[in-house]
Amino acid sequence: MEATNSGTEPQFPAEIWEHIFRFIPGSQLLQLRLICQRWSDIIMSSPSLMGRFYVQFKQPKGVLPMEDGYVPENLPPKAIKVLFHKCAIAGLGAVKSWWPTFAMKLTELQIGLGQISAENLLWMLQQAPNLKKLIMFQVLLSGSGTGFGDTNVRLNRLEMFAVFHLRYEDKDHQDILVGLEHKFPSLKVLRLDVAIHKNEAEILQSVRTLQSSLQRLHLPRGKNVLAELGKMNQLRLKELQLDVRFPQDLEQWTKFCKVQQQLEQLTMTANQSEFLVETGRVLRNLKRLSLTLHGDMEVSFLDAMPGLEVLEITADSKIDFLAHKSPNLTQFRLNDVETEDLFQYLQRSQKLAQIYLSGCRLGKREISVTKHFRSLKVLSLEDITCDADLLVSLFGHSPLLEDLYLSWIKSLEDEHVLVACKRLRRLKKLSLVSIRGVTDESAQYIQRYCPVLEELEADFSDQVLDQLEADKKIRIKRCDSDWSGFDSGEDDSEDYDAEDDYDEDEGADDVDDD
Repeated sequence: MEATNSGTEPQFPAEIWEHIFRFIPGSQLLQLRLICQRWSDIIMSSPSLMGRFYVQFKQPKGVLPMEDGYVPENLPPKAIKVLFHKCAIAGLGAVKSWWPTFAMKLTELQIGLGQISAENLLWMLQQAPNLKKLIMFQVLLSGSGTGFGDTNVRLNRLEMFAVFHLRYEDKDHQDILVGLEHKFPSLKVLRLDVAIHKNEAEILQSVRTLQSSLQRLHLPRGKNVLAELGKMNQLRLKELQLDVRFPQDLEQWTKFCKVQQQLEQLTMTANQSEFLVETGRVLRNLKRLSLTLHGDMEVSFLDAMPGLEVLEITADSKIDFLAHKSPNLTQFRLNDVETEDLFQYLQRSQKLAQIYLSGCRLGKREISVTKHFRSLKVLSLEDITCDADLLVSLFGHSPLLEDLYLSWIKSLEDEHVLVACKRLRRLKKLSLVSIRGVTDESAQYIQRYCPVLEELEADFSDQVLDQLEADKKIRIKRCDSDWSGFDSGEDDSEDYDAEDDYDEDEGADDVDDD
């Protein structure tokens, strides 16, 4: 291997270095930019690598006031993603001097948990012609402003527009969601988690105009939403989130599904299994299903959905899995459900790689696992009620587990952590959070039996955590760690969840008001 003049860096072409850097965690990738000018140039000139970071405007506590004369320091010249987190952008004077130059290269803009005037928002969008994603969550819009239809904003490259919980300060405001089809003519993803009853006709008109490009659509329930979507002959969706109700929507829903048979991802609410059986029979390409269920239910609809790869069920009732199966399932999430036969069902899904259980009550008949989960890599159990023997059995039948998250489990004690450490020899990430029966004693088991552990989050004493960090050279994830905005590095444009942008990691450039 040929070295550079300094004798420290192999002489690989830039393309090889870029490929290598794609496997580096974001927190380390930030540091690599500082090693040498060549590595910095390679990283800064790569859209795929730079796309893993974004600048975030915030301050450690409270709201960041951005007023007239505000000028941020140390803005990276080639940033392509930016997040305003808990910022109050008071007037054009807060952004006018620096935003136009900074915004030219941006491909993603997020505004979350903050306040901005409609005038400021529209002006800022005008300065960012290359935006591909615009995401707003829990934003207060001040001033009456104007609607998108009354301005000359036009973002021809914007592919995703997502709005979650938007509020207006002025009761006489003009809704910025009206006329959006003129401003975002190439939208592929539209996600609206807002009240639309006042502007339902205008929003449906936007969807109708955009139907030939839209691939993913999330809309709240409206009086005519389902009926109007069924009339859009050019609409060919891959993903849909919609509140559909049985029995009143059955006829329109079935008609809609027959036109949208290419649907692969569906998020919906249901109160009867028969309704879902019919859905599965029509949507033969369905791969991802997220359900909110009301009332006790048997999941017989799963037999009509053999191609499911990802399944999430949230319910406030009892669910019976019985003899049903999902042979192609790779990811499973269950929230707030009472069940007696969950693991009998899961054991019939031998491709399962990820299991997430939260707020579930596993009955007394759920006492053991009898088959190995030979593909399981991630297991997350949060606030579940179950017998400790079930946990021991589960650990013993998950030989390839790499990521284990355990939180608020009353039946878990140090002795069960010992079993997990002894049997899960490939464990790389371990979290033991808010578990009364787990003490500093478990740190000894981690020290002795977890040879490849890379990250630990636990309620151990600071002294014990410091010792583990020093002895095992692992990353200790402190429970009070600061929020940061690092992206995983994978393209999440098709699977966006606003909560995903609150990962606690170290891959963002912060612009603080310190």
